[in-house]
Amino acid sequence: SVVRRWTPPPDAADPEVFIDAFLAWARERGDGKQGEDGLWYLPVAFLHLARGRLSILSGDGAVLVPERRYAAIGAGEAYALGVLWRSYGIERPASAVESAVEAAIEHCPECGGRAVVVEVVNG
Repeated sequence: SVVRRWTPPPDAADPEVFIDAFLAWARERGDGKQGEDGLWYLPVAFLHLARGRLSILSGDGAVLVPERRYAAIGAGEAYALGVLWRSYGIERPASAVESAVEAAIEHCPECGGRAVVVEVVNG
């Protein structure tokens, strides 16, 4: 596996700043590709949580705000959302996310591999 390290800018709590900076970094590295419209695209999506605000960031720079306080992306999204809906407010967030990813891997044939959940705790 390839591990790449990237340090987001200080104002990366703003999801638009985060995705713009990340796409610029990826472009400098030669990752992704330029579309016919001249924009840089990456075949990825991110869940971005900062200051209690959840956003879905796509590889084309779009920033979406989910209707609920939780979200999932990818092929196993429906399975993960079911677990998150059931466990929201009951389990610790990191535990709920881990259960959601495990459910997606177990029930969705397109999901697999190793999942790593990182819980960031402030102060």
